Amino acid sequence: MAKPTLRDNVGRFQKTATIYITKQLEQIANDLERDATQVIEDKLLETYKTNVLASYSPRSETGRETQEYNKSKKSREAKEGYRRRLHRKKLTYKHTNIFINSIYTEVDNKTVKIKIRDEKYPDGASTTQVYEWLTKGTMGSEKSYPYIKTTGNNTGDPNNYSTGWAPNYPTPAHLFEEHTKIQMQGFLENFKGNIKNDYNSKRYRRKRR
Repeated sequence: MAKPTLRDNVGRFQKTATIYITKQLEQIANDLERDATQVIEDKLLETYKTNVLASYSPRSETGRETQEYNKSKKSREAKEGYRRRLHRKKLTYKHTNIFINSIYTEVDNKTVKIKIRDEKYPDGASTTQVYEWLTKGTMGSEKSYPYIKTTGNNTGDPNNYSTGWAPNYPTPAHLFEEHTKIQMQGFLENFKGNIKNDYNSKRYRRKRR
């Protein structure tokens, strides 16, 4: 039987958001006394969550203009070395992080998988529904749609949320899984250098048996 290759990893990820730990990857890790499973698990989770957050965008024209305005101010601060924070416009919507916090990894034998906990929002929607809306996009509607907005600073308190209403614009699919697949492919292709230089802490030391 042929040995699994990085090509297998890409195919598997496209269907199920998983990374298969090949014998080649495992051997590289063993030679450097590292834990390949822990390294890949942490990198996959970090990359996936980062891309989810990066994919978020406002649905209204006003919201998109506000987002672009704030991005330009942040970019100007970085380029020109401002010591004070430039003016920002207030966003009309603040994410509760319920979805992002529901994302976790699970290891099944030699496969690291991304999973979504089925958790509820205050309005009754579930994180698994949100996953479908994000990855497939929405058609939109003439009717307004409900969304959750914060009414206090403590985002951990369910009493600090209320329901708002906004025009139901169509949204394209968020491509965080596609971006994660590409980035993880690059990470795996440079696995030896990555694991040698960036994973030296006790957390990644191979457990002796």
